[in-house]
Amino acid sequence: MEGGAAMLYYTNIKWDLTERPFLAVLHLNESSPTGIHMTIVTPAFEATRAVDSVNKANLPNEIQPDFVEWLEHRSPFDALKTVIPIETDKRIIVEQNARLFIFQGITDALVGEEIDVLMAPRSIRMLRMVKSDAEIEIMRCANTVTELAIRTVRPHVKAGMTEFDIQNIMEDALRTAGLINTWVLALIDENAALPHGSSSKKKVTKHSTVLIDTGGELLGYQSDCTRTFFMGNRGHNQTIEDAWYLVRRAQENVLNRIGAGMTCAQVDLTARHIIDKAGYGAYFTHRLGHGIGEEMHEEPYMNQGNTEQYLAPGMTFSVEPGIYITNEFGIRLEDIVVGEDVENYDDYDDYDDYDDYLDDELNDADMWDNATGDFTKQYNKLRQQIAPSANADKPAPAVNRKIAPTPIRKPDNVVDSNTSTHDKKQMLESQIDSLGHFASRIHVDDYNPSRISSSVASDIKLSSKKASGDRNVQKDKADRATVEQVLDPRTRIILFKMLNKGIFYEINGCISTGKEANVYHAMTEDGQHRAIKVYKTSILTFKDRDRYVTGEFRFRHGYSKSNPRKMVKVWAEKEMRNLRRLQQAGIPSPDAIVLRMHVLVMEFLGDKNGWAYPRLKDAAIETSRYPALYYQLVKNIRTIYHSRKLYIIDVSQSVEHDHPHASEFLRKDLSNVTEYFAKKGVRVMSVVELFKFVTDISFSNEEEEVDARLEKIQEEMNTNPNKEINKTEDEIFVKSYIPTTLEEVVDIERDTLIVEQGKAKNLVYADLLGTGVTSTMQKLGITDEEKEQDESDDDDASSVIDDNSDSEDSSEEEDKKSKKPRGKKNEDKDEKKERKQKAKEEARERRKHKLPKAEKKRKIKTSSKKKK
Repeated sequence: MEGGAAMLYYTNIKWDLTERPFLAVLHLNESSPTGIHMTIVTPAFEATRAVDSVNKANLPNEIQPDFVEWLEHRSPFDALKTVIPIETDKRIIVEQNARLFIFQGITDALVGEEIDVLMAPRSIRMLRMVKSDAEIEIMRCANTVTELAIRTVRPHVKAGMTEFDIQNIMEDALRTAGLINTWVLALIDENAALPHGSSSKKKVTKHSTVLIDTGGELLGYQSDCTRTFFMGNRGHNQTIEDAWYLVRRAQENVLNRIGAGMTCAQVDLTARHIIDKAGYGAYFTHRLGHGIGEEMHEEPYMNQGNTEQYLAPGMTFSVEPGIYITNEFGIRLEDIVVGEDVENYDDYDDYDDYDDYLDDELNDADMWDNATGDFTKQYNKLRQQIAPSANADKPAPAVNRKIAPTPIRKPDNVVDSNTSTHDKKQMLESQIDSLGHFASRIHVDDYNPSRISSSVASDIKLSSKKASGDRNVQKDKADRATVEQVLDPRTRIILFKMLNKGIFYEINGCISTGKEANVYHAMTEDGQHRAIKVYKTSILTFKDRDRYVTGEFRFRHGYSKSNPRKMVKVWAEKEMRNLRRLQQAGIPSPDAIVLRMHVLVMEFLGDKNGWAYPRLKDAAIETSRYPALYYQLVKNIRTIYHSRKLYIIDVSQSVEHDHPHASEFLRKDLSNVTEYFAKKGVRVMSVVELFKFVTDISFSNEEEEVDARLEKIQEEMNTNPNKEINKTEDEIFVKSYIPTTLEEVVDIERDTLIVEQGKAKNLVYADLLGTGVTSTMQKLGITDEEKEQDESDDDDASSVIDDNSDSEDSSEEEDKKSKKPRGKKNEDKDEKKERKQKAKEEARERRKHKLPKAEKKRKIKTSSKKKK
């Protein structure tokens, strides 16, 4: 190998490429401690610098290379020939990135020798393509920093700035973040139509489209990130906005589908198919991505011609689809993908989960779908009812006795647990074949709502069922092929069974794709719209799922990361349960209708023609309506927090109060709510104030009382119209550590002193733990004198307990005698001392007649045997 990234990777020797060959030769040597001996072939006048570079490499003592020098008037390949043991070595492998004259020079030097000179095979090239955990962590840090730098610079890009100006502030941000060898490509409007254009003096306008492609180096590894954003408001140029969303959807399609085992060509086509289908295929002019590591561009390369290279866990590469219209605009979004983050779990047939799909009595029973009240208890109860009992038809025996178990004869349609996985897979496939005619009713492409009304569409479907006849048979083959490419067999069998049972009549297309699930639109035979949420089980791009799972009661024993279907099934049940709880609390949310494994059928939120209601950030709302929406949302959050113990509206990720990250998630959501409505011109509460309002238990959750508290808050805000939110205080509060239980308090003694000094309200968790110590005392009407009295009572009680820990009668008698008020206010020291002495003497007298513990245990044991 010659100098550059390859030499640095294999030998840790740093040497830049020049016109003079500087080569490292590795060959097998059994006498060497490592089994490999290294020789450096260097220009003679560079020998001193070569030794210095080797010393800086900090190689282990077991690795001490030899040095062979070549003079300027001699061939470096003649020197190389002296190093190669021609008698034993019959093959020389040249590193794949070596220059052509290096490869040709080695070949010419060995002419006449029985030695094959070959370029490095794929097995050796894979060493650099697959990164170690340490390499991945370095690259993850570098790319995260690069993305954050772009986010930081984005608000500072103003109209009138040139591409050079953007480039300068971007480089400053990267260097401040700790990256070296930084580079920036800033392109505006039509300049961005050149994928690798050059920055210029072109200026930003108030409606410009800005593309920033940038990166740097951290500990020898590269970062690469591209973002395209708009300076103006939405709707100024709908064509460019549609192109941006198309590029984003193409990138998401790749992130949601790629996995180990796919070819690089398939990865490229996964994004290219989306752009081609929208009519922009001719304007996606480059490959989808490139490998990245010590070099910015290295193997593997994601292009539609690379059909022989398969993805493997640990590979790192970019995903950067784009659309470039010459002299108009350019859009590109780029992120780096790590193999482990998108690992495909399709090939884990060793895990036997086919029973859930072949003999899933729980999911095929409709009883629990209609459960109300405590969903978890009813779900478990119904599960026990559905479970078959071997002796359900036999009377209970009169006497409990051990009997030999008898084999249970199972119905023919029940799958035996001893059946092999292969047989179960064949049974699943046979069921899919028998229900395969439903494939014509499943459309997995993008959903486009019909312009006709739902009633008319229903009539057309009902009539076409009778009139179509055999014509559907020809269409089934094509539809079935499309469905098989998008949906895995387990999902198909669930959807086919739902179609067969009439839960819905047809799936019309995909509404949205996300990190945890895809949502499809469906219709029933009577024209009702439905939303079908299919959770992803084969490819999991939800990297933070573990933060939500850890601490959940249902995952208290851990979960199988090698078989994500089992975890996703419980995840789907969790969302079904949370949606029911939201409905019972009166929170506007879709009605959960049916859950089968990882497929959830819900009410469709949209109009009668199938158009989905817009998301809040996409809806065209009058400015005057935002304050009302803000207070409606705040009330709903409080209702969720107090009535149903949930506080995250995205209910698939909702957690209980005792979850270790519960407070963190709540503050993050409240921060997002505050930030969004503040941008819309609403006079909002600070995050601290909003958090106190949501968690405060000093007032009930009745609508009238909540409205009254909100009105009071609005009045206070109106009295100080010039008061601004302390953003620094909010940021500190959001990132602060707030204990949710007393066990999580870091310094109990310090906080106890704060409470005793009457400064309990200064504790960051005061309102979270019962509205604070001081406010709780005020609510109960406890005065300082009463506290002192209670402390005195505690002292009296403790003295008696110390003398007689086993006597329950003494404590009851003391309670009867303690009706007279005592304490510093009502009793002097002599009376108190006399009363304590009397109590001790009485306790001492009772101990004389106390039953010994050993005798007490013996009598208890004897009496319990008699009862049996």
